[in-house]
Amino acid sequence: MKKLIMFFVLMVIFMFNVNAYTIKIGGYEIEYDTIYQGDSDFDGTNDRKSYYQDDEMVLITYDMDGDGIPENWLKYIQDVYLETAMRDNNGDGKPNDFLKYDKDGNITQETSKRTYSLKIIMFGLIGVLLFFVLVIGLIKIMTRKKKHKKTKKDEKTTHVKHKKVKKKKPKKV
Repeated sequence: MKKLIMFFVLMVIFMFNVNAYTIKIGGYEIEYDTIYQGDSDFDGTNDRKSYYQDDEMVLITYDMDGDGIPENWLKYIQDVYLETAMRDNNGDGKPNDFLKYDKDGNITQETSKRTYSLKIIMFGLIGVLLFFVLVIGLIKIMTRKKKHKKTKKDEKTTHVKHKKVKKKKPKKV
């Protein structure tokens, strides 16, 4: 009897996929058991990953810039229907733009979640700060030159003012 129970337990385990994995993207949890990689633009690097669950394609990801992090995701239903297309527009590794499709391939919903990464914000702030430092530096240089010109004029006039003048003696008549 124990052998029979053990047989049924093992059979149930093998019927359900034990090697299922989960990937979380854009609010979706997608289960898969197999990944195939490929080179879609024939440049020698694998930029496409196709995820399958029970021999049905559930997700395709594309790494367009070669950094190992996908920028585009295509979520499929029943291996043939594109349900959702997602794209990362700011380089943070998370989808920002979403397109949802019906089974006829028509767009039913378009959503954009624009978020800006900390790197972009920091570079912007540093750029603004450098701009103000340069402007302040130029203003200081310009005011120094004006002060310097005024002091040179003042020196010339003071030099003339302090010049000894000989007094002429009145003529006798």
